[in-house]
Amino acid sequence: MLVFSLLKQISPGYCVKIESEDFYFVNQDFTRKMILMTIAPHYILAMHRIPLADSDTHTIAIAELYGAERVILVKRTDGIYDYDPYRGFALDPITGECADIERWREAQQNNRRHGVVTIDQLLSTKISREGTGVNGLADGSTGHLMEDSALRYFQECEHVKEVVVVHVAPEEMYFCVKGNEYEHIVTGERLKINQEVGWRDVLADNLRKAFQGVANSKIIRG
Repeated sequence: MLVFSLLKQISPGYCVKIESEDFYFVNQDFTRKMILMTIAPHYILAMHRIPLADSDTHTIAIAELYGAERVILVKRTDGIYDYDPYRGFALDPITGECADIERWREAQQNNRRHGVVTIDQLLSTKISREGTGVNGLADGSTGHLMEDSALRYFQECEHVKEVVVVHVAPEEMYFCVKGNEYEHIVTGERLKINQEVGWRDVLADNLRKAFQGVANSKIIRG
């Protein structure tokens, strides 16, 4: 439903969400719009032993099935970093925002974002994919950003050439400097936001660019 909502923002009426049973009733409405699939076909699941829970692997498998060369990964991060850009981000349960910006900034002092990384780099220990809990500390979870199974499936793809990363809520990576000016927590990049449109316009623009292969970070087979 997340992707469906994002696409509706860019082009209302252009896409339609269908379930597996809907393939028995494909009609004119379905054939005139973009078809959204959330789970790879059963024979692919069985052949490659893809668990139902591995959503990223399903995404890559569907893209490969239809011969797509690029996959847009919409996540709660705007790129690929040395370690989780949310390390140090403790959630304020009342506001839903960062409880202590200075603590977050301090935790991110030595972090850096990568423009292009290979599958091998992500599978190695060169880039940490350990997740972060709501307290801002490493939580011991693995496969942050993308599951190992998805990366290995991508490695064997014939059609999929790259995976680009887009943040589902880009405003989370910035803090207000003054007025409508915001600074990125890791890179220090500054943005001026149109208050009438807000961050929704930034998200829509990032998604449009991603369709052209333009993003802060991308994963390639190498």
